[in-house]
Amino acid sequence: MDDVSALENSSVDCVLLMDVLEHVEHEHSFLELVLDKLKANGKILITVPAWQFLFSSHDSFLKHYRRYSRQQMISVLKRHNIEIEQNYYFFISLFLLRCFSKLIEKLGKKERKNRGVGQWGYDERSIVTRTLLLMLNIDFMISKTIGKHLRLPGLSFLAVCRKKG
Repeated sequence: MDDVSALENSSVDCVLLMDVLEHVEHEHSFLELVLDKLKANGKILITVPAWQFLFSSHDSFLKHYRRYSRQQMISVLKRHNIEIEQNYYFFISLFLLRCFSKLIEKLGKKERKNRGVGQWGYDERSIVTRTLLLMLNIDFMISKTIGKHLRLPGLSFLAVCRKKG
């Protein structure tokens, strides 16, 4: 189903917005629509790309309108009366790499060819794909663990929330 408005109000137990909000021009009206479909006390998991200063030609290529800081995302969620149960940055190890890549792009030293995930040259059984996936999963688990104690920056942000009943 590609039209959220076709769902009945208060009919959904859980909503996953995994790298969705940055693609929506009017995030607040979209969130209102989604929350209308969510049952009272329903869960919502949101991931978004982090840090507006990292916005690049790749974000434009992917048709992103914005990136979010923790404070910005929390502000959006509180505006909609959403209770935040967990929140943290993830892909901490990729943050510095992305900062460096952004600096190179800004200095004009490197012409970056933007590509989507669909242009990945290896299939899912490839050792390259499996190794990269393992590294990303390890980074995510470390980020989640560290995020409970420290607020380190990451390339993405995650919030586990509940619609107040």
